[in-house]
Amino acid sequence: MFSYTREELIGKGVEILIPERFRKHHVAFRADFAAEPEARSMGSGRDLYGLRKDGTEFPLEIGLNPIEIDGKTHVLSSIVDITERKHAEERFRVAVESAPNGMVIVDHEGKIILVNSEAERLFGYKREELFGKPIEMLVPERFRKGHMMFRSNYTASPQTRSMGAGRDLYGLRKDGTEFPLEIGLNPIEISGKKHILGSIVDITERKRSEEILLTSEKHNESLLRFSKQASQAQTFSAVLSAALVEVRFVLGYNNVWAYLFAEDGETASLITIAGGTADSVNKDFPVLQVKGDRMLEEIFENDRPVVVEDARLDPRTNKDIVNALQNRTIINVPMMLADRKLGALGTGSFGDEDVRVPTKEQLEYFSTMANRISITFNRIQLTEQRERAYEEIKKLNEGLEERVNERTKQLELANKKLQMFVAMADSSFEFVSLANLQGEVFYLNDGGRKLIGLEPGQEQPKPIAAYCEPATWNLIQYEGLPAVLKEGRWEGEGRLRNFKTGEAWDAAMRAFMVIDPATHEPLCLAAINSDITQRKRTEVEVASRSEELERLNKELESFSYSVSHDLRAPLRGIEGFSRLLLEDYAAKLDDEGKRFLGNIVANTSKMGQLIDDLLAFSRLSRQELRVWTVDMMNMAQSIVADVSKLEHGHTVNLALKSLPPVVCDGSMLRQVWHNLISNAYKFTRHTQNPRVEIGSYQENGECVYYVKDNGAGFDMKYYDKLFGVFQRLHRQDEFEGTGVGLGIVQRVINRHGGRVWAEAAVNQGATFYFALPQNGH
Repeated sequence: MFSYTREELIGKGVEILIPERFRKHHVAFRADFAAEPEARSMGSGRDLYGLRKDGTEFPLEIGLNPIEIDGKTHVLSSIVDITERKHAEERFRVAVESAPNGMVIVDHEGKIILVNSEAERLFGYKREELFGKPIEMLVPERFRKGHMMFRSNYTASPQTRSMGAGRDLYGLRKDGTEFPLEIGLNPIEISGKKHILGSIVDITERKRSEEILLTSEKHNESLLRFSKQASQAQTFSAVLSAALVEVRFVLGYNNVWAYLFAEDGETASLITIAGGTADSVNKDFPVLQVKGDRMLEEIFENDRPVVVEDARLDPRTNKDIVNALQNRTIINVPMMLADRKLGALGTGSFGDEDVRVPTKEQLEYFSTMANRISITFNRIQLTEQRERAYEEIKKLNEGLEERVNERTKQLELANKKLQMFVAMADSSFEFVSLANLQGEVFYLNDGGRKLIGLEPGQEQPKPIAAYCEPATWNLIQYEGLPAVLKEGRWEGEGRLRNFKTGEAWDAAMRAFMVIDPATHEPLCLAAINSDITQRKRTEVEVASRSEELERLNKELESFSYSVSHDLRAPLRGIEGFSRLLLEDYAAKLDDEGKRFLGNIVANTSKMGQLIDDLLAFSRLSRQELRVWTVDMMNMAQSIVADVSKLEHGHTVNLALKSLPPVVCDGSMLRQVWHNLISNAYKFTRHTQNPRVEIGSYQENGECVYYVKDNGAGFDMKYYDKLFGVFQRLHRQDEFEGTGVGLGIVQRVINRHGGRVWAEAAVNQGATFYFALPQNGH
């Protein structure tokens, strides 16, 4: 074994048989054994090597036993050359490393002692990260407890078999993802100890193939059942009912619908089958316009499925329908017949079902169903058309004689109607005439003859132009007659002649084409002209009076402004002298005199405020509107700050909500906001926990703003006085004011084309609203 003779070894240190690199440590190991001698293997868990005389090394195992010789402790070493075993183990490792499957070896404690590169790839770990770790680290958490029991059972009775037969097994990668696998187990012996060799195969693709096959079989069986049902269906509704059963079973959606496109593609008729949404759709959306609806346009223009993942967010969907029906996911596939698109088959999720997008296989299944529905729908349409044609032919044959009789009755009735028309027309005071299509009058009623001054028995002129003033004839010739020929009727105004007096009279003219009800061919031209001479004179008088009234209003406004302006000077004088008397002569006045002068000052101040308000109210009628986009939030905040300073000592709980910008005259609207907000603060002075809320909302193309308070309020039975000038619903000693503020508010809002109103209850607060057009017009 070592190539020495026993003579060459006796008496030499045992280290002579150990490679140089191990000798230093071996002395320490030998000393440790001498201190506690017991039978054991030397170097357990380590690779040991011997050194031959020729300097070559070989692997070995050593068994140590202490023995007594002449009362002294000696060590008996049993040495085994394990070169062949090492070669066998190396070949085993090479075989394991080159295996196409993942290979893992664990010891009897379930700790990993060897993995190959394929196992590293499968689980995403480096082998250094796995050595010495429990095998359960490669098992998902939910299976670990059971796996430890299975491993213990296998260790107790090891045999070659597949692990987890009849169960789905999963591996756990380093990144936390799982994958399906199969494991083959083999008990092996390494260095005299039992180990377990696991051969691991990733079966993800096999599982997917099996699922695809099962899904395909399920889809084919479903389509076969549907085809049998559809072949017996006689109505669209019956076909979709059969489709719904299969879609619920295969895809899990609870709705099926079909769009049937008109031949021109302008409209789509919607048929639906499913729970509560069916009634809503049939009632509210029976026919949809394709143009302008991006989703319907895409369905009509494309020959591929259209999937909307979330109808609430997708810009292609009609949000009115989505909100009404609570659509979530929408799937539409084309229904094709050869190269003709009949419509689209749809399904999807609603409400609590939330968003759920179909798989590729599900779309293919649904498209196949759509193609079969196309064929069935076409069969039903052809059957219905054939039955209608048979029914129409039958009715035509049966009703031929009836139609002849009916036509005879119609002619008799038409003759009676003509007689009645002539009798009625002759009793009318208006100008009623009939002319042929060449423009020659062949009938004129008695009222018309009187209006144009014809004597009894005198023949009426034939050309229409003979009855008209030249300008009127041009209007009829170039506007009236073309309109009647194209549209069937025309209305206008002109002047007709009176042949007796030679004067012309104003007429409201109405002309129309008389159509044969049986053939729908034009028969003649009819005209009905009314004398509006007096109305024209009245209109001229009204226009003149309106101009005069406008002039007088302007003079009145100017007068009011001048009077109000001129009154301010003497009032300032009264107030000024009264204040001087109070300041300079107070000592010479008794209390009653001081009270009188105080009343004079207060009332002149009040009168001055009334004049100022009157001037402001008057200016609103003359002031030109200058509009721009106004930041209403910034304006309201600024006014609240100003009012709060004036209302020192009176604090309110203010809620300032969203106030979108609007196009308006900013200076005028500032006055509106100031009047409403200052009123809200004023009328909450005597209220505990006063609150003021300022906000807005959108409604019917208008932006509605409001100011709400919980103050004194007012009785709604006096509402008609609320916006009147100098009208007040509270006593002066309760709340100061002139009664002009709300009148200014109403006039400003009216000038903007808006409206103002209020709601209130006594001691329960008031809310004032004003609405402005969103587009500023």
